[in-house]
Amino acid sequence: MGVINNKKILFDFNNNKYSYFSKLYHLEFNKLVKDNPDKIAVIFEDNFFTYQQIDEKSNSLAHFLRNYGVNRNDIVPLIFEKSVYSIIASLAVMKAGAAFIFIDPEYPKSRIQFIVNEVKAKIILKYLYTSENIENEKFSDFDSVNIYDIKGHNFDENIKEINNINESNDICCSFLTSGTTGRPKAVLITHDNIINFLLFSLTYNGTESIYGSYNYILGFAKETFILSLMDMFYPLIHGKTLILCNNEQYNNPKLLGDIINRYKIDFIFSTHTRIENYLYNESFRNSLNNVKIFTFCGEKPSAKFLKNLIKYTKANIYIDYGCTESTGTASVGSINREDIINDKPITIGKPGCNINIYILNEKLEPVDIGEEGEIYISGHGISKGYHNQENLQNKYFIDCPFFSSQNEEKEKNKNCSNRFEYQNKMYKTGDIAKWTEKGEIIYIGRTDFQVKIRGQRVELEEIERCVKEIEGINNSVVLIKNIENKNEIEKDNNEANKCLVCYYIRNKNDKNNEKIISKKEIRDKLRETLPSYMIPNFFIEIDDIPVDYNGKLDRFALPEPNFNEVIHKKEGNEFEDFIPVSTDTEKIILKIFSKVLNKKEEYISKMDDFYDLGGNSLMATRISAEIEKLFYIKISIIDILKYSTISSISQFIDKMKITNEKSSIIKRYNKKEFPFLIPSDDKDKFNLNILNSVRNDIHIFCKLKEDINIEKLIKAIQEVFNRHEILKSVLFEKKINGKNHIYCRVIEDAQLVIEKYTIENFHTFLRKFDITKDLLIRVGLIDDKVLLLDMEHSICDGFSVDEFIYEMTEIYNGIKLEPLPIQYSDYAISFNSMDEIENLETRKYYEEMFSKPVELINLPIKKSDKEIKLSFEYEVLNYKTSIKTFNSINELSKKYKLSQSVLFLVIYGVVLSYYTGQKRIYSSIINFGRTNYYTKNLIGFMVKVLPIVLDIDYNKNHENKDKNLNQSSSTNTLINLIKSQTKIILNIISNEIPYNTIGKLNLPVTNSLYKYDPYDMFNRINYNEDNKNNNSSKNIENKNITKIVNYKEIYEMYRREDLINSFIEPKGFESHYNIRFLITENIDNYKVELSYNPNIYDDNLIKDILNSIKIILENKENFEKNIEDIYELIDKNTKYNISNCENESELENSKIKEDSNFEKVDNNIIFIKDNNDNNNDLFSENKKTSQENKTIKNNIKNIIKHLGWIKSKNDNRNNIE
Repeated sequence: MGVINNKKILFDFNNNKYSYFSKLYHLEFNKLVKDNPDKIAVIFEDNFFTYQQIDEKSNSLAHFLRNYGVNRNDIVPLIFEKSVYSIIASLAVMKAGAAFIFIDPEYPKSRIQFIVNEVKAKIILKYLYTSENIENEKFSDFDSVNIYDIKGHNFDENIKEINNINESNDICCSFLTSGTTGRPKAVLITHDNIINFLLFSLTYNGTESIYGSYNYILGFAKETFILSLMDMFYPLIHGKTLILCNNEQYNNPKLLGDIINRYKIDFIFSTHTRIENYLYNESFRNSLNNVKIFTFCGEKPSAKFLKNLIKYTKANIYIDYGCTESTGTASVGSINREDIINDKPITIGKPGCNINIYILNEKLEPVDIGEEGEIYISGHGISKGYHNQENLQNKYFIDCPFFSSQNEEKEKNKNCSNRFEYQNKMYKTGDIAKWTEKGEIIYIGRTDFQVKIRGQRVELEEIERCVKEIEGINNSVVLIKNIENKNEIEKDNNEANKCLVCYYIRNKNDKNNEKIISKKEIRDKLRETLPSYMIPNFFIEIDDIPVDYNGKLDRFALPEPNFNEVIHKKEGNEFEDFIPVSTDTEKIILKIFSKVLNKKEEYISKMDDFYDLGGNSLMATRISAEIEKLFYIKISIIDILKYSTISSISQFIDKMKITNEKSSIIKRYNKKEFPFLIPSDDKDKFNLNILNSVRNDIHIFCKLKEDINIEKLIKAIQEVFNRHEILKSVLFEKKINGKNHIYCRVIEDAQLVIEKYTIENFHTFLRKFDITKDLLIRVGLIDDKVLLLDMEHSICDGFSVDEFIYEMTEIYNGIKLEPLPIQYSDYAISFNSMDEIENLETRKYYEEMFSKPVELINLPIKKSDKEIKLSFEYEVLNYKTSIKTFNSINELSKKYKLSQSVLFLVIYGVVLSYYTGQKRIYSSIINFGRTNYYTKNLIGFMVKVLPIVLDIDYNKNHENKDKNLNQSSSTNTLINLIKSQTKIILNIISNEIPYNTIGKLNLPVTNSLYKYDPYDMFNRINYNEDNKNNNSSKNIENKNITKIVNYKEIYEMYRREDLINSFIEPKGFESHYNIRFLITENIDNYKVELSYNPNIYDDNLIKDILNSIKIILENKENFEKNIEDIYELIDKNTKYNISNCENESELENSKIKEDSNFEKVDNNIIFIKDNNDNNNDLFSENKKTSQENKTIKNNIKNIIKHLGWIKSKNDNRNNIE
């Protein structure tokens, strides 16, 4: 993080400050009493108590305690049922100089005894008024500690003010929090803590209240909850009136509604769970018209709850975030009603006054804005910690590394309040959050309740929200459980044992919905909105959601599922028996499914569907490769999706065995010389000098983990280098049949030297390779902190760089890699010998696709009388889909067994069809080229750019041929088009298409490109990122040792931003494509991007195209519409006037001015000259004629077009995919 952002996050975001001298709550209360003696302080059971009455009664009890021997910092347990005497007694304890701790009379006797012993109580105060509690034997004695029942106390004597014996760092109260060991933790809170909490934390700089004007506060929190400080003491120190509920009213929403109406309560401070439960009561709902302010704490309110709440109240809504250890409030913020309506992210506000919040990584370093980290809290709210629990104290209350910097800031103000030693600590909350640009905090969840299922990060609240949206369901709770240890919330790292359990409440009072919803129906509904890994394994109907003493969800009171009954069965109207595999083929396929999908074999039935198990098209590729490896049979992705159960695919394989349909095995030739792969029709026009004149490399920079073992790392790098012979290759020319051909030669004894750099000279790492002499890989280290990797594009592609880092990491972690079945040389020899497409079905599809003439995409271009100047600088427009759209796309793909890549391609084609009027959309697509077992882990240049035609009327023309189309409606729907094209496109990209096959078609070079980057393929190597699929040891997050960074981030790491300009980033290849459509799959969204030539297309046209794509994606109902209806939908939403344009086909006939500066144009388009060697300037006029220059230039451009050398400027890797 840069210095500027560091200052912003540490200080600017924590700038709500107010300096004050030491104060004590009971003394501040006394001041209020003197000013407002007759004002009503508390109303309880229709009895009115003035400020003076509260003061005098508490004085009386305080004198008794002082006389009994209660001293400073003693802790006095209060066993009270909720009443006005709760306030009187707690005030009395503080005035006596001690601290109170409330004990709920409903606690078991053993727990009460533990608390009494823990605090070494001298006396216990008791006030019980319900018969069952009065008669309960558990309150009779506690090991000789005196229990004083204040019902017998004479509150009319000793009512004068008692002298103060406290200082502001004395403790005044204690609250219990649960402990992981079962032993409750008593948090020690000081007078300074509650003074800052109640007087200043909820203000702007100590003066203006965040809440504004109010008069009557409802008090209905349990006294044992830190929230009770807000209930009982906040209104009394601000001169307000507290309406206090008794136990019956507390648990009865109708009685609460009556109280709210009777006393015109305008401020409610509560957990949202309790209010959510009470909203089903009409009397309570109607009473909310009185409320001006709602503040929710303890739990993050859900969007559905807030939307429901604002139907019944016009109150301002606030969210208060904090914990017992930080004395309640740490941050507070208002929730805008429009944000609720529009589903905008809800923040937990900004740090309260005199509270510092830090969001830190594992190294206690501040994370940048938008990055997730753990919340740490410091400042005047930080308590003294835990009573008699030193180990826990040291674990959670740690030295604040930012205190010295803050102190320097505060020293500027000499009236600064004293800071006590315990407030130099910061508390580790276990909460995950991130900053917004405005300094607000977005709460993500708990570290101990953030879970992963099948390698995926799962937010339980997201599942709960989707369940609650199902008609007929009122509420739900989702938990993660451990199948092998069902009595504990999951802590085991063995993800195969984890399962999701959904508890739900049906809406039994809905007269319009008498249908009883089944568990299968719930599951099916969830499949429409959630990915399969987020679908709960078990569904349990309950009557109500249990809450604990503090009004929070009591997870441990929920019933346990019967794991044995359900784990081997599938739920329907009747249970379907689990069917184990039986044949030899099924047993092998089961092992493959288990390996790829990361599921235990015993949990997979032979009838389980691949998609239901969490599969996708990328995993289908892996399964295809494994089948090819073990059976020597070529199974396409389409076959996996078509035969998607173990049973069906096993039968398909057995049939292929009988018919002897074996796959083409790539042999090991063991050759050290092999052909450099070039489109066959261009081989004669291309030579080594031309290729060597081009600067063409891919580089990646990686920050290393701090505890990295450099010797071990270098050993791993060398092992990867020796594993892939292509990394030891140079290029040379070889004469065959009288013609020169470019070949690669493996230098068997080549040595990789790890270059050492400093931050000052690191900019010299990137330099041009001489492909005829140099080793075509370069590795460097900056001070053992940053790994530098650079490869010549002739021997690698973007996947290769990722594979290199991945294999290095695996070897570093002691994982033995499978031997490579072939080397890249074997693939090159095999591919070069191919004369035609070997797969007959693929050949048929490709021949049919180009059986008709093709034409370039004919989008409207700018109309201008001026000459059009060619430019290869691109403008970029993009947006990220919502999580809802992301889930919808994935579920649609699963439901219909579609490829997400093809889904986006078809939508792109349909939208282009609308804007061009063309029914055959001709474009190029990027194919990563690793289609089988032999090539899946190869480093080398294997990516292909394939021309394809998307026939928008394909289904009309094949209406009676394709049985897979949805025959219940028109065949010309968008979903049917995606279905048919999925079959065609996946068949094409899962097989090798020889270069000469494309050359024989004699196609025009396309002006459109489509590329889909799957999450799984390019997110294996960052140590700080959640890996989306944990399919093998590849994605064990804590084993990753690298994090991709760019050169600017490296300089920032060293705080040497002054050197940034010394780094000259190589210009990359730009393409001839006028428009490019790129989809990047992220963990919870898709990034949809259009890049385009702004000299040809109007910005507004591209905006409309992108918006049209967005409109289609955002409503899943659009997929069932006819293509004509999609056109109409686009027409209604388009804003661009195409009358201002010409057709793109007219571009060739327009006056096109080519830049006279030949070098500049070519630098931008196709090459980077080596400025350090003028003798290598092939394009100098004294060496080549103008015509020769033009010929060479066109040849290079043509090769680049076919090979797809297109470098992305925004990628830290500088990939050329």
